[in-house]
Amino acid sequence: MTAVSAVRASSLPAADNAGTTYTIHHGDTLSGIAKHLGVSLSALEAANPQIANPDRIYPGDRLNVPGGSSDAAPASGSTTAPAPGKGSPASGMTISENGVKMIEGFEGFSAKAYPDPGTGGAPWTIGYGHTGGVKPGETISQATAEQYLKQDLNTAQNAVRQNVHVPLTQNQFDALVSLTYNVGPNGYPSLLAMLNRGDYAGAQKQFGDYVHAGGKVLPGLVNRRAKEAALFGSSAPAGGSSTPSQPSPPSTGKPAAGGSYTVQPGDTLSGIAKRQGVSLSALEAANPQLGNFNYIYPGEQIHLPGGTNASPAPKGGSYTVRAGDTMSGIASSHGLSLAALRAANPQIGNPNLIFPGQTLHIPGGSTSPAQGGSGAVKGTNAADKAKQYLGRYESDLERAGVTQRGVDTGESCANFVSTMLKQSGQINWHTNLVSDLNSKLRAQGWHPVSLKDAKPGDVWICNGAHGESHTEIVASNVNGKVTLIGSNNHPRPNDQQINYDPYSASISGSFILAPP
Repeated sequence: MTAVSAVRASSLPAADNAGTTYTIHHGDTLSGIAKHLGVSLSALEAANPQIANPDRIYPGDRLNVPGGSSDAAPASGSTTAPAPGKGSPASGMTISENGVKMIEGFEGFSAKAYPDPGTGGAPWTIGYGHTGGVKPGETISQATAEQYLKQDLNTAQNAVRQNVHVPLTQNQFDALVSLTYNVGPNGYPSLLAMLNRGDYAGAQKQFGDYVHAGGKVLPGLVNRRAKEAALFGSSAPAGGSSTPSQPSPPSTGKPAAGGSYTVQPGDTLSGIAKRQGVSLSALEAANPQLGNFNYIYPGEQIHLPGGTNASPAPKGGSYTVRAGDTMSGIASSHGLSLAALRAANPQIGNPNLIFPGQTLHIPGGSTSPAQGGSGAVKGTNAADKAKQYLGRYESDLERAGVTQRGVDTGESCANFVSTMLKQSGQINWHTNLVSDLNSKLRAQGWHPVSLKDAKPGDVWICNGAHGESHTEIVASNVNGKVTLIGSNNHPRPNDQQINYDPYSASISGSFILAPP
């Protein structure tokens, strides 16, 4: 189905129910609908996080209409959400649709039941983290999963309503419901005590304490807590019982010193990119910490590619690409923005695909990196690339265009490894098969090395162990104890997650390949 074309706003039908929903018709555009309904485009985008690309909307789809407000979408089950900075008693609040979508993004959708990763059995989970009555082999539709999630969220919402005794904004309520759904109603006593004393800033900092599972820090939980804390914010709403630190002044839309931007209510990543004069792909590449590019939250810090502090360098210079280099790494080492380096090298069709031996024009600076040495930019091998995606699921990486789409997310290890090797400039091809990865790397001169000689960025391959093939990347080596990083079948077997694996490297019959 193709995107619909532009149409005059005056010809648009009325909303199905003013302030509630609107059904897209042929010829609609999001900007045209916003104009017709008397709301800002950013508000309409914020009220409809299910739209992955605002330039592609389709007849028959339904949009949430933010009732003319320029802020985030209204709370589910209520007519309006509290205005930014205005608090309401938690006892009367309901999670917003944006909050529900955020939790869906954190939990990830599983159509098939999967066992608890810690026990290999009960409780079995399905949909968006639903466990009640789930049995092995059970399957579910996404619509049913959303119904289960909203039912399950009632318990988390009731806990927040009962346990919080200070005013909350809608964003704060949503963040607390997300935390409660993940760790349980009694899982954050210190945060709750601090919040009920009126210390909003202190409560925000406490989110970072709840990142452990099985005695280990999980990167996925670190990412989730950071997003929840950013959504929560640090200042008491109007009417709060304390006077914590004041919020940062609203952004002017211009890059801050140091090249960063604080997300404001109603922002989208594409809107920020447009206002900052950078491409969406460049902004995404500069922010790998964002788990899902379609979900950003007020208070988050966005890195701007290039920033505003870079001073122009003299013209001239060239650089020969070496193994392990990336465009962003080369730009950083020469004191340039990635955008400037790309503009100076239009012959590079895809900035994520550069190869040893290529010559890049440097718009200022010398023919060798600023830090000196051999010329190889540090920290840009496949392992460092992989670490940018810790905690993310293959379904998310495919949707974001990081890895090849259409690959079985339960068998995508080679998809991820070959993508990381391409991003680091070590190969110029892609494969979804472990056997193909092995043969092609060997054809390029990659060779087996022992565990004690393995280095970050080397490739671990297991052909046929336990009846399956698997591949990961060497993340670290401490006296022969190798930790891998890759796309693994835990915690969900049908949607692999990028995580560390300290166990597989020593499996009998597996081997490690190092580059020539």
